[in-house]
Amino acid sequence: MNAALRKRVWVLEDEEDAHLFYEDYLSEKYDLKFFKDFDSFEKALLDNDSPDLALTDLNLGNINFLEEISKVEKVSFPFLVVSSSADRATLKGCFEKGAIDYLVKPFGGEELKVKVEKAFDSLRRDLSNFVKGIDLEDLPDLTMKESKILNLFLASDNFIIDREEVIREIWPKVKVQPKTLDVHLYNLRKKLKRIDLYIVSQGNCKWQLSRTKSS
Repeated sequence: MNAALRKRVWVLEDEEDAHLFYEDYLSEKYDLKFFKDFDSFEKALLDNDSPDLALTDLNLGNINFLEEISKVEKVSFPFLVVSSSADRATLKGCFEKGAIDYLVKPFGGEELKVKVEKAFDSLRRDLSNFVKGIDLEDLPDLTMKESKILNLFLASDNFIIDREEVIREIWPKVKVQPKTLDVHLYNLRKKLKRIDLYIVSQGNCKWQLSRTKSS
């Protein structure tokens, strides 16, 4: 798989041995980034970075992930909680605070892979349902070109478009400068943020419409 199209998975886990376990089972398919403490994890988020999915240990020493992440304003990303507790109240609390799934330690590598893939399938369905409900009246200031680009996103597989496709559809008989499309994407990106949609670079002149922002 093209490295630029690989999903970015962040792992927040204070035990280094566990990092090797995640590396063994997930690195072939996903780009992994590891954190041993909440402070470094938070700093990465506040640096305008974010994962496609985070695997987060519920308890990091004396720190509870859900309590700490609730204090971080204007940050949104999907996360899957990992914990040794199978207590029903704990599970319920995690889901109420936004977790998309829960893994009980100890777990095997195959279970981990299934859970992560299931999480991404769920996120794809959520995005699909979300964009189907977009009311363009919420974006009254879109230009004609911006509207056409947005519609190309909505009509494409996995909401991914590439430069040549856009130029072919929007400027079929006109030779345009390379930066022309970049300007339209930049302006569209700013407007879509108002409805919590992001245009994320996928490398090789490809972009994807997403509910989370990545850099």
